[in-house]
Amino acid sequence: MKKFFVLAAAALVALTACTKVDTPVSSNNKKISFEVASYMAQTKAGTSLIDEGYQTFNTNAWYHSPSDGTQYFMQNINIDWNDAIANQWAPDADYFWPKTGYVNFYSYAGTQTPTTVNTEGSLVYTDKVIVYNDNVLVADAAYGYNANLKTYQKDNSATGEGVPTLFRHYLAKLAFNVKLATTDAKKTSTNRFKVEILDASVKVSNKGTLTLSSSDPETDRDVTSDTPTYQPWTNANTANANVAWVPATWGEATIETIKVVTDSPVEGQDMFQRTLNLGVNKTAQTETDNNLVLLASRTVMPQVLTDNQVFYIKYKVYAYHDTDDTDNGETPYSVETLEFSKPLKTFASAITEWDKNTKYIYNVIIDPIASKITFDPAVEAWADTVTGDFNPWLN
Repeated sequence: MKKFFVLAAAALVALTACTKVDTPVSSNNKKISFEVASYMAQTKAGTSLIDEGYQTFNTNAWYHSPSDGTQYFMQNINIDWNDAIANQWAPDADYFWPKTGYVNFYSYAGTQTPTTVNTEGSLVYTDKVIVYNDNVLVADAAYGYNANLKTYQKDNSATGEGVPTLFRHYLAKLAFNVKLATTDAKKTSTNRFKVEILDASVKVSNKGTLTLSSSDPETDRDVTSDTPTYQPWTNANTANANVAWVPATWGEATIETIKVVTDSPVEGQDMFQRTLNLGVNKTAQTETDNNLVLLASRTVMPQVLTDNQVFYIKYKVYAYHDTDDTDNGETPYSVETLEFSKPLKTFASAITEWDKNTKYIYNVIIDPIASKITFDPAVEAWADTVTGDFNPWLN
C-alpha cells in the first residue's frame, strides 16, 4: 500500500513580520481500531467474534520505527467492542498510528490464554487442560499496517474500518449420536423393539501444549511499496500440522473420561441415557433428532487417535409382539443386555486424528434385530435292524 505525504510550501510576501504559517509534516493522526471476524468471514459462511460470544480480545503489537528500532507497542491489552459506535473495536486508552514505519499485530481470544505473549511472532499455550466449553481463537498475524482498512465490514456496519483481525479455531469439536436401524429384509409387522442406552464413555487427551510462531512474509518491508497482509501461524507439531497441539503423556492426570451421567447431566460435558424405539415395519427409529443425541457438541483438544481412545456402550434390547407402535403395557418376550467396546480409530469412518477447527460427529448405529427365528422341521428315519434269516420248518 503506497502512502503519500503532502508537504505545504508557501512564499509569503508581506510588509509585516508577525505572520506565521504552521506546515504539518503528516496528516496521519487517526486512532487505531480493529475489524474483527472469525475464520472464513469473507464468505457468507463466516461468523463474527460477537457471534462466537466474545466482545473482547487481546492483542500484542510491535511498532517498527525506521529511526528508533522495534518497540513493544501494545502490551497484551484488551480490545473491546463498543456498542455505542458502529463497528468500533478499540482499546480503553487511545492509540494512534505512528507517522512513519509500521505496526505488526498478534491477537487472541477465548477461554484459554497463552502463557507466553511478550515475544514478537510467538504465542505459547503450555500444559493447558481443555474442558468441554473451552474455546481457543488466534487471529492471523497482521503485518505491515500503518492505517485502518475496510476489509471485513462484518460487525453490524458497512462503514467500519480497522486492523483486519481474522480469527481461527485451534480446538476441535466432538459429538456422538445414537440411532436404530435395520434392513427391509429383517423388519417385521408383528414386532416392535425398544433400546435403552444404559452406559457409554470415551476417554480423550485433555492436556497439551500449543506452540505457535509467525513471521512477516516481507523480509525487508518497505511501507511505501509493500502491501500489508495477514499471515496464518505455523506450529511446532510439524508431524501433525492439522492437529497443532502436542498432548501430554497419556495418564490419569492428562485424560478426561466423557461418560453417561444419570444425575443432572450437563449438556456438552456429559453423555445422556436415551431410550429409542423401532416401530412395526420400520427400518429406523421413530424418535426425533433431539432424542438421538448421546453427547452434544463439545470442544476437545486436537489429537492423534491411538488405541487409548476407546468408545464403550452398554444397552438393553426389549422385543415385543405387537402390531402397532402403541405401548399398551405389553410384556417383552425377550430382554437382552449387550456391550460394545472398540478404539475410535478402528471405526469404519477411518478417522485417525481430530484436527483443529473441525467438528467430528460419530453416529452409533444399533440394529436391535439379529435375525428372525425360523424352523427347519424333520423326522428322524426308522433304523432298520437285520436279524438274519428265519425258516420255521427247520426250527
